[in-house]
Amino acid sequence: MTKSTLANAFQRILKNDGLPPLPIHSTRHTHAVLQMEAGADMKYIQEPLGYGSISNTSDVYFHISKKIEKDRMNKFEEHMKMYLNKNPLLVFLFFVSQGNIYNFFWC
Repeated sequence: MTKSTLANAFQRILKNDGLPPLPIHSTRHTHAVLQMEAGADMKYIQEPLGYGSISNTSDVYFHISKKIEKDRMNKFEEHMKMYLNKNPLLVFLFFVSQGNIYNFFWC
């Protein structure tokens, strides 16, 4: 199947489903982000995409997902709560050192 045939078929599918036109390349991005959200190993995602390094893959795709951002923040908050229960002063000093005292009060 030629690239143009595939692209044309993709556009017909989108049109038939009432979706806006998108470049077929967007499916590559969608697939990579969905794999990341599912917790796939970055090396597993990087290799078929053909990126030379995991850091390149991460730079391109990681910022796209609000779900990943939210999950990372939730994990960080849970981690910090463990320390807060043990030593509130340590957590306070961490946030002060980061210049973000506001977040200390949300722990």
